[in-house]
Amino acid sequence: MAASFRFLILENTIQTEVPISGMQSKIDDIILIGNIELHIYASDWKLHKHEQDKKYNNVILHVVFFNDEPVLNLPTLELNGRIPAVLLDKYEAMMLSQKSLICENLVDTIDEFTFKNWKERLVIRRMESQRKS
Repeated sequence: MAASFRFLILENTIQTEVPISGMQSKIDDIILIGNIELHIYASDWKLHKHEQDKKYNNVILHVVFFNDEPVLNLPTLELNGRIPAVLLDKYEAMMLSQKSLICENLVDTIDEFTFKNWKERLVIRRMESQRKS
């Protein structure tokens, strides 16, 4: 039986290419700071030879869709069975789309309040990033 734990992202300070870096997380009562690595299959960790690459020594969570081969000493979050089928269907439709903006047909499904708040958050994030530069 797989070990269970409670995982909470406390702060995401930096987002870069995979692995996602600058994560501050809490597993049970332990606060961890480090990176999160994303894969479709857990076995991709070994396939990509991450265990031989020191850049991956501070990975605190391995997020996978299929946990086919657990990585030793690394908490793993398997998403398979946790994502509603309707979202997976939407994702597949967007990925198969031939449009230049794959979500353009979904814009009309967003209510005006949510769309306006999203645009305001984008402006705030942009201003904050310019202030930090």
